[in-house]
Amino acid sequence: MRFLGDILKAMGEGKPISIVPVATEVTTQKAAEILGCSKPHLVKLLEEKKAQLNIPRLGSIAVFVLKM
Repeated sequence: MRFLGDILKAMGEGKPISIVPVATEVTTQKAAEILGCSKPHLVKLLEEKKAQLNIPRLGSIAVFVLKM
């Protein structure tokens, strides 16, 4: 119930809310939109952490699984 309360509070404060199904595969563009940053910024952050992340790729496209 606390989770729902947090969502309603944030909505009441006018904060943007995104609800994404668990384990959704998204492109870097969509992940950046969900996180509220630019795609180049997200890619830069991911490249910096590349050794620590297991990022599957489809050709030149990185595939991210968001687990929240």
